[in-house]
Amino acid sequence: MNALIEQMSAQIGVLNREHYALSAKIIEGGIALHGETAIDPAEQQHINDIVRRMRGYIKIRDEELERIGILRDTEK
Repeated sequence: MNALIEQMSAQIGVLNREHYALSAKIIEGGIALHGETAIDPAEQQHINDIVRRMRGYIKIRDEELERIGILRDTEK
């Protein structure tokens, strides 16, 4: 159980850092809509990759919590 908590904490730390980076890119993208700057296609791909990983993490997290009995069906 402690190993699972440590692993999830590490993943949350990575997600938090990526979330801040993604937020910055979204703001940059909003500015790009007004013609002041542009997001590099490689950066856009990186944003897409982060979003996909976040979706995958949430799914894994729910399955793990359910497996150890923390997440009940009514909480999904």
